[in-house]
This record gives sequence, C-alpha cells and structure tokens, in this order.
Amino acid sequence: MNINKADYPLEYNSWKAMLQRCSTTEYTVHPLFQDFDSFVGFMGRKTNPTDTLDRIDTTNTEYGPGNVRWASKYLQTKNRKNTVSLTYEGNQYTELQGKTLTLKHWSEITSQNEGTMRRRRSVGWSDTENIDGQKIKPNKQFEDMNINELIEYRPWQISENPEWETYFHNNRKKSESAMAFYSRVIMQNQRNKFFHEWKNDVLDMRLEINQDLYMDEIHDESFLTECTSYCRLPQKLSDEEWNEFCAALKEILVEEKEVELKSARWTEAFNAAIQKKEIAKSNLDYRNDMLSRST
Repeated sequence: MNINKADYPLEYNSWKAMLQRCSTTEYTVHPLFQDFDSFVGFMGRKTNPTDTLDRIDTTNTEYGPGNVRWASKYLQTKNRKNTVSLTYEGNQYTELQGKTLTLKHWSEITSQNEGTMRRRRSVGWSDTENIDGQKIKPNKQFEDMNINELIEYRPWQISENPEWETYFHNNRKKSESAMAFYSRVIMQNQRNKFFHEWKNDVLDMRLEINQDLYMDEIHDESFLTECTSYCRLPQKLSDEEWNEFCAALKEILVEEKEVELKSARWTEAFNAAIQKKEIAKSNLDYRNDMLSRST
C-alpha cells in the first residue's frame, strides 16, 4: 500500500504529532503505527476534521491497533472521566501483583461483571478486594462473634489461600471446625516437614517432642539438654549445624503454641456462644409458656 501523504494531510499531521509525543514521553508506538501507510490502513480517515487520536484504554501507554481511535474532544474528556484504574496487591493472581489496569480490563481477566465491580468501588471496596471478588472483613475478636460467625471463621484468607479451603473441605474430620482443622494440620504438617528436612541428622524419627517444652522452657538450657539427650548424632552434626537445628525447632514449637492458644480462645468463645444461645432459647420458651398460660 502506497499512500500519498498529500491526500491525507489531517491524518498525517496527527501521525507526526503522535510520533513526536512518544519520542519525549513514556508513551510508545506499536511497530505497525510507525509507518504512515500502515497507520492509515488501520485508522482510515478522520470522521471529523477536529478529531484527534485517542487511546481507548488510558492505562495502556501504547499507540497501536485496537487501542487508538479518532475521537472528538468531548469523547476524549468523557473517556478520561469514566476510566477507572485498579492496582492489584493480592495473592490470588500472583502474576499480576503490582499491575495497574482499567476496571474493564480487570473484569475481563477475572470474568466478573463490570457493573458489579463499579458498584463495589462506589461503596468502598479496595482495588484488591474488588479484583478478588471478596470483601476482607475487619478482624473481630472471637468473644465478639456470634455462633454463626465462629462456625464460618477461617484462620486463612480464602481469597489468598483457595488451596487451603479446598484442602479443608476434602480432609476435615466429621463436624471439625476450620479452626480445629487448622490447628491439627498446622501442627502435624510443620513437624513432618521439619523432621523430613533433618531426617538424616537426627537419631529417632519417631520422636515425639515433649508437649511441655513450650514457651518458657524453650528459652532456657534445659531445652537443649532435652534435645541433646536423644536427638543429636555428633558424628553427623557440627556444633553450628546443631545450633541451627535447635533454633529451627524452637520456631516450630513457638508457632505451635500460638496456634494452640488461638484454638483454645476460639473453643472458649464457641462454648460461650452455645451457652448464650441455649439461655436465649430457654428464656424464649419460658416467655412463650407464660403467654400461653395467660390466654
């Protein structure tokens, strides 16, 4: 295609202005738009002499096929006002962390309704919540939760750890809460992983660490004495390696204790919620009984 520039003076001026702008800013030109003949082949003539080039997706800095149109000043202004950009900081789409795209683009990527995402934004959802499609509820103390909230409580963020939710539903014991499951699985998996990493360097892989060796004990010398008495293989571990082993084991025990205490608080709150519900039901039954007698 060989186009006479004299036949397209308005389009040629806009094309030159585009190249000039992109040479001095962060904007870029697609290879197909770097040649005037190719540019006109994609864009055609202006529908109105006053039209100028407009990027459809204002967060896309490239002038190229599919992202550029001839538009009036009014349309360009409207485009800038209606364009909403969202920045993603979550973990559900790790390959897109830190990306800023238009709301429309995010709706296409995540297969969500654009109107729904706009409504969420209007009522205060964060960008990441909007993209993940889940509102992150503020932390609430167990004692402030009702029984349904305690049952639905997850120690993990579902949007950030969908694999945990699946694992929970596939492996929970009958009537086991998410909190109890998390406590049991964390303790089990942490230890299994830890001893697997050290299996060639410790004496007894069937060892059950003394459950009393928690918070207070692990910070004093008795802890190392206990470990030394039945864990260490001096011919395999140097002093430096042994200290590394003990430090890693301490971290495991501290985390186990934190999970254990959190689980205990949840259980206490759950039992209190049940009792409160039973009292309320008892009071309601009594009230209904009194009303029936009065009639």
